[in-house]
Amino acid sequence: MEQLLEETKLTYYEYVANIKKGCLEIAQQLRTEQFSNAFESITNLAEGLEWLIQIEQLMLQNQYNIKSKTKDAIPFFIEINEALENKDYILLADLFEYEIAEIFTSASEWTFEGAN
Repeated sequence: MEQLLEETKLTYYEYVANIKKGCLEIAQQLRTEQFSNAFESITNLAEGLEWLIQIEQLMLQNQYNIKSKTKDAIPFFIEINEALENKDYILLADLFEYEIAEIFTSASEWTFEGAN
């Protein structure tokens, strides 16, 4: 079980470290009208955030804590949905570049602490 927890932590760290880059790529895709790619990336990001939250909850159940800001991104998905409905791709790009990406700027510093 301990090895599984360690592998989970490493996978979590690898994924979360790439979110800012992914958000910037989404913003670029939107600005260059690569909408199909952007929409697929947005879907993948939403699924990835859900996975991260599940991992954080699992690790908490195993006495590991983490000071992440993952849940801070969730309210922005309401704005994302509204921007998508309104086809406001400039706002959508701005949300990913200036709001969501910024949440994950310090993600490399998020580490699990606790049971060792």
